[in-house]
Amino acid sequence: MKNNNTKSLTAKIWKKDPRAILPALSEPGSVGYDIYALEDIKVFSGSTTYIRTGLVIQPPDGYFISIRSRSGLATRRLVVIPQGVGTIDPSFCGEEDELLVAFTMLPTILMDANGISTLAKFQSPLEIHAGDRIAQMLFEKACLPKLLEVEGPPDQNSRGGFGSTGI
Repeated sequence: MKNNNTKSLTAKIWKKDPRAILPALSEPGSVGYDIYALEDIKVFSGSTTYIRTGLVIQPPDGYFISIRSRSGLATRRLVVIPQGVGTIDPSFCGEEDELLVAFTMLPTILMDANGISTLAKFQSPLEIHAGDRIAQMLFEKACLPKLLEVEGPPDQNSRGGFGSTGI
């Protein structure tokens, strides 16, 4: 992907742990950098686990970091970042601010013939090994508009709320 910015952007990365692997683009055209596990660890079904990276990263001025699940882990093992996306502010780059990736392994929900959940089947633990790709890191431009409080809905034409357009 070509960078159309006229100035070069630089993110500062400190290997807090010498075993850490620097983020890398997996192929030309990727928009997210792969993030790697620092140590071996197990992720258990139904729980949240924090995985060390050994890195402290400061995005360029005017940007923040977005940490996202890898699609393969999400679809094959139901391992996701609990809040969907992790946000790293530019000021989160001090000595104690190591990038950790939170993982939650969701249980498989079994449905009966009527589509009613009957049982949550817990999976065997997922073993993460040092050097495994665990997430993707994106640099996103921050936009902080002025907030204006108004006396009613900003638009009088309601769509009907969340879910109103169907599944």
